[in-house]
Amino acid sequence: IERFGANRVSPYVLAIAATRCGRCDQAFAHLERAIERRDPNVMMLVADTSFAALRNDPRWLPLLARRVPTFED
Repeated sequence: IERFGANRVSPYVLAIAATRCGRCDQAFAHLERAIERRDPNVMMLVADTSFAALRNDPRWLPLLARRVPTFED
């Protein structure tokens, strides 16, 4: 429950909200934070249609390459 400390909202969820508001820079910043904090939702990043607006951005593929959380970790 305390996984995200004082920030009780997952950075992944914040990235979804930012994407829906058209704030791509904020969305990428939140996704970077989600990866750093090993948010388990990141495993869904490839299939999550919430991020369709980000997929043509040149930052998208490098971000996918960095998403490390897996079941083996």
